[in-house]
Amino acid sequence: MVERELRGLGVSPGVRMGKAFIYKPIRMTDSGKKTTENVSFEIQRLQQAKVKCQKELESLIELAQRTVGEEKAAILKGQVSMLQDPAFYPPIENLIVTEERTAESAICQVVEQVAGLFESMDSEYMRERGPMCVI
Repeated sequence: MVERELRGLGVSPGVRMGKAFIYKPIRMTDSGKKTTENVSFEIQRLQQAKVKCQKELESLIELAQRTVGEEKAAILKGQVSMLQDPAFYPPIENLIVTEERTAESAICQVVEQVAGLFESMDSEYMRERGPMCVI
């Protein structure tokens, strides 16, 4: 085991030792293909992924409510609301239809736009919450 010293902001006095979890943002990638000749297939894939994602999030919300409480489960509820947000999901469909983009490529472009909105905010707290997507 490699031992490393990490420094952070303390929320209570004293010194603590233990295992740390180092968070590394997930970068979404696609297969490299950015356009499609079968728009209806890509729309179908997107809709299926949305339904699957919503079901998985709902299961996670139920688990989180039971294990960590309603307040912390609300974070996951925010992700469900993003799927239903007219500023998020419809533009993805629009890119697939108008630019014949793959679902992955369209999602990444919209996520990057959303990240740009977060990054341009005055609040450092909000800037740090901008999602990342790399194709």
